[in-house]
Amino acid sequence: MAKPKILSNFTASGEAKKMLGEKLNGFTAAVEQKKVLEEKYQERTRVFSYLGMEVYNLYKQHKIAIPQMDMYFGKLQQLEQEIAGMEMQKQQLEQEKKGIVCVCGQAVRKDMMFCPGCGRNIQELTASTAVPGNLAFQQEFQECICGAKIPVGQKMCMECGRLTEG
Repeated sequence: MAKPKILSNFTASGEAKKMLGEKLNGFTAAVEQKKVLEEKYQERTRVFSYLGMEVYNLYKQHKIAIPQMDMYFGKLQQLEQEIAGMEMQKQQLEQEKKGIVCVCGQAVRKDMMFCPGCGRNIQELTASTAVPGNLAFQQEFQECICGAKIPVGQKMCMECGRLTEG
């Protein structure tokens, strides 16, 4: 069976293979060049960013004055204030989402009725000893035989494993 003329010419020709190889090498070189160029653009952006931060810091310290830039510096100060306010709101939302911490130290979601650590009634805790969204809570401790401090109400010493009366 005879090969089709197009394929036989292509496969028989070393020149065609050479041309194809050159095209592939050219394509690879173009892709590599594009990658290097993109890296240079990113580096330039970083340098501009550092330069801008340095100039801004000097401006804030009243070491330089650039009247044409006052508008931009004012906008930056406004953005910094907005960002600080939004960071505070974010922290407050995260604290609210955490729920409460039981006197035994277990974090408890607001929708739970009982502490998964010690079984205490959460409604009683929220009125008295639990602190909303915060691990800094006040609690009473008892001492185990091994010397470890155990929150009152905890059923077992976490140091030695002994059962407690609390």
